[in-house]
Amino acid sequence: MPYYYAVRNGRTPGIYNTWDDCKAQVDGFSASRFRKFSTLEDAQGFISGRSSPGSAAAPPRPAGRPSGGSSGSGPRWQSTSAYPASSFSSPAPAPAPATVIYTDGASRGNGRAGSRAGYGVYFGPNDPRNISEPLAGPSQTNQRAELTAIIEGMEKSMEQRGQHIIVNTDSHYAMKSLTQWHKAWEKNGWTNSRGSQVENQDLIKRGLELIRNYDGKVDLQYVPGHSGDAGNDMADRLAVQGAAKNAR
Repeated sequence: MPYYYAVRNGRTPGIYNTWDDCKAQVDGFSASRFRKFSTLEDAQGFISGRSSPGSAAAPPRPAGRPSGGSSGSGPRWQSTSAYPASSFSSPAPAPAPATVIYTDGASRGNGRAGSRAGYGVYFGPNDPRNISEPLAGPSQTNQRAELTAIIEGMEKSMEQRGQHIIVNTDSHYAMKSLTQWHKAWEKNGWTNSRGSQVENQDLIKRGLELIRNYDGKVDLQYVPGHSGDAGNDMADRLAVQGAAKNAR
């Protein structure tokens, strides 16, 4: 019986036909999320974040096979010989891999006069789309740098229309502004609970415009900063380098 290995968070998220292919995406990847399914529909549901009740129907695995991964746990195995590659030769129509990016902002002297900020976007090792730039404008805050990194990363990713985009950020503020808080702000005319104008609303509005007008799916995910996640560490490094370029 063929199985489908769904990688929601790994080097290249997607659905794979063999454990070896799945393992290559999650082995050593911090905060990997993956599971094995008996139906393609359930695997696709896991990738998109929908519930996947059918996953429980998968038959027991011989010793040495992983049971799937969750955030921070990583896979555990002893041998992959129990499932030869020929056992998974049945083709499965897998969706195109998502574009996974890491974004970060940095501000030297954040909140003080004379601060200098920059932002970074990391697509992968030596990827020409990687970004390390100084933040423009008079307000040189970390929050504006974080939002700008997400916007610039989405704009670069959206050059390939219809691609599923996964944005990883270590900023709760930026992620929640673009996924939750904006609903109340829009309803209240972009004023906050204190009756004041929402800060950075120009960037928040731009980010929402990109997400709403894009002809594909955009997911924003939180990743803890300075936790050993390679992608986040690289985005942080690019952001710091961008701030160092800022000589306004």
